[in-house]
Amino acid sequence: GAVAGQLGTIIVFVSVAVLLWRPNAPSPLLNYDAGVDDAAETTAGVVDRPDLADNKAWRFGSFVLKSMDAGARTATMVVVAVAAAGVIPGVISVTGLGPNLTAFIQAIAGGSLVALLVITAISCIILGMGMPTTVTYIILVSLLGQAFVDVSGGTIPILAAHLFILYFGVIADITPPVAVAAYAASGVAKSDPFETGVKAFSLSLNKAIVPFAFVLSPGILLLRGTGTGEEAHVITFADVADLGWFVPEVLVPIVCVFVGVFALGPTIIGYLYSDVSGLERALFAVSSLFLMAPGLIFNPVLTLLELVGVTVGAGLVLDLALRAVGLVIFAALLAKNRS
Repeated sequence: GAVAGQLGTIIVFVSVAVLLWRPNAPSPLLNYDAGVDDAAETTAGVVDRPDLADNKAWRFGSFVLKSMDAGARTATMVVVAVAAAGVIPGVISVTGLGPNLTAFIQAIAGGSLVALLVITAISCIILGMGMPTTVTYIILVSLLGQAFVDVSGGTIPILAAHLFILYFGVIADITPPVAVAAYAASGVAKSDPFETGVKAFSLSLNKAIVPFAFVLSPGILLLRGTGTGEEAHVITFADVADLGWFVPEVLVPIVCVFVGVFALGPTIIGYLYSDVSGLERALFAVSSLFLMAPGLIFNPVLTLLELVGVTVGAGLVLDLALRAVGLVIFAALLAKNRS
């Protein structure tokens, strides 16, 4: 145990010993970064020893110093973004916005589940900017978790609600303008931070739809028991044997989510087997939404119908119908693009 604890130190000493023993040995890893040669030549010129530029130990030392310099420059940009975003939790704690935010979200949602999800998603992205994942999760759940329970009447499984909040809290790390993860990546890739954030967000759009699927179709999480206020539970063999429930509530949604994520690719990239036109990209987007979270489409419609006194109790039928439409659209586009 003691040796394992000192393993890092031992590796460093062995590496330094090898460098000093064979200073001119081949070092292919150092050749991947052209900046290493420039740094070695510059530092060797400073000490008036140009021959050191070819010394392996000297090049490695130059590489370490150059890496430290690049890391400090990258960290500075990230620290500034985090410091700016840190104003948000400070304002929440000082102004007492937390309890008021929950009441505000409930008032705006007006009992609509989809409205609640959309408002909560936006709130999670804003409040999660620049914060570590664990802190983001704890703060957002404490602020917004109760709103889910109150508006849904307890029909949303706790796990689904927590994953919804966590997903959108993490998405904040790649959402401009405070895209901390994208800023760090841009420092490594030497790219524009904002453009990197925009590209990262667009490539991660599936993360913005999957959380809705968790809440609207809890079977994806292998949960059963929603819809009547009863506590959700992880499915058992008895639930799997109940094919009348398992197939439409678990198997179909899981398969459709995978297909929907695939359909979202051509929507964002604009290419599948060949170039995808603007109209086809729009249709791919529609098919992806229908496949992954059809409840986002028909739930608002059902809510409006209930407001005018019309009750429609065929939610599962509409869910399966929209998924079928999405699958047909996707299959047609796939066949056309591949031909």
